[in-house]
Amino acid sequence: MFVAAAAFSACDPCSKVDCQNGGSCVDGTCQCVTGYEGTECETKSRTRFVGSFTVSETCLGAPGVTFNNPIIIDTSATAVNLIIIRNLYNTGWSVEATVKGAAVSFKDAVVSGTPAGVSLTATGSGTMAGTALTLKYGVRYGTGASDSCQVAAVKK
Repeated sequence: MFVAAAAFSACDPCSKVDCQNGGSCVDGTCQCVTGYEGTECETKSRTRFVGSFTVSETCLGAPGVTFNNPIIIDTSATAVNLIIIRNLYNTGWSVEATVKGAAVSFKDAVVSGTPAGVSLTATGSGTMAGTALTLKYGVRYGTGASDSCQVAAVKK
């Protein structure tokens, strides 16, 4: 009977797989929960985004403007798959965004850090490749006006 148990264990493709952070093994491969990735779900997906970036940001409003402002990306205390992108539009504005692998997105996010009485929402998405972040987003003012921006950033 002991021999049968040992043979069964050797045939189980998950017997030597250690999925972390709530991941589960399926056919010898870890299936990670939202916010984690890696062979054993050992890495928070948002880690690649966190840090300071050198930025070239072009916005198409009238007149069009280009900023060479730094942005900072921090973790959010809300959930493991969320980040906070700070200093959009070279104004100190911030949005909370969702990370999925190397992609980031935010839809109708309330923009924080705006002057009193200014209402803004932002929608955007982007990707991280190595140390390069590309981001496209739009802002809508409470007045109905809007602007569209593109960001090319490099992590410091």
